[in-house]
Amino acid sequence: MVSSGAKMNDSQNLIYAFLPLVATSMYAINVHIIKRYLQDIPALSITVGCFTVLMIPATLVLLFADFFTAENLNDTATQTAIGYIAILSVVGTGIAKILFNRLVQISNPVFSTSVTYLIPVVAFGWGILDGEQFGFLQIVSGGIILLGVYMANRKKKIKKPTLKESALK
Repeated sequence: MVSSGAKMNDSQNLIYAFLPLVATSMYAINVHIIKRYLQDIPALSITVGCFTVLMIPATLVLLFADFFTAENLNDTATQTAIGYIAILSVVGTGIAKILFNRLVQISNPVFSTSVTYLIPVVAFGWGILDGEQFGFLQIVSGGIILLGVYMANRKKKIKKPTLKESALK
């Protein structure tokens, strides 16, 4: 995707194409830190700590983007948007992060992260409810995601040798 995009528009900054790789790596590191070092800390406390640290750079971005101007805060559309963002933040991110942190603590990192592969499937369901049109390629892609989750989580059956087989060795 990156190379085909570069061929279509060679003046674009390709550094942004690699940010999802960085984010994915940080996500994996986060899961392992929670499992290894934060096992005894409640999931709510971990989440509060994460969002407290994130509040500092997020506030700086809003300050430098002139978000807190009077015309922005007095606009009805902006107030409505802020309300929806607040709901999405609390329900879609806050509660989900608490549940995810707890899932990491009570299971293994592979299982916990495989749950996130279902996000496109949930998005597909929301799209159907919203009346979006989906083609064959989207359905096949969703199937591939589910197959990947299944393959990552299946347990290999190890055949235990019988007493007779052990004696032969």
